[in-house]
Amino acid sequence: MMTRADINRNYVRPDITPETIIEYFSIRGGVSFVELQNYFEGVKGDFDWGNPKLNIWFWFGMSEQSIRVLQSALDTDVLKMTPTSPFVYLADGSIPRVPIAKRVQKYKTERWVPVVFNRGKGFPS
Repeated sequence: MMTRADINRNYVRPDITPETIIEYFSIRGGVSFVELQNYFEGVKGDFDWGNPKLNIWFWFGMSEQSIRVLQSALDTDVLKMTPTSPFVYLADGSIPRVPIAKRVQKYKTERWVPVVFNRGKGFPS
């Protein structure tokens, strides 16, 4: 079992899986994509996650596996995604060089929605 000290020492899991997500979120909340990328080695990749029809993106440079795991956790309400301030990402050390989406609409150029993950109603107790 991972402890808060493990997280604080930048303990790196080899892969992001449903099990490691549960373990990580059992002691963390308000987690940004930067924190996920820093903790789980398997998060970085060549895919962008968002709504391509609207040109709105949650995050860039993710692995297909990490998108699948996170989307499944959202679909089952294990996790919930909540809008947050871009200052969270500034504090975490990375902000995309893309304008922020101000509302849900179709944009001509890429827009970013800063979000964090928290436990959902379906999170195991």
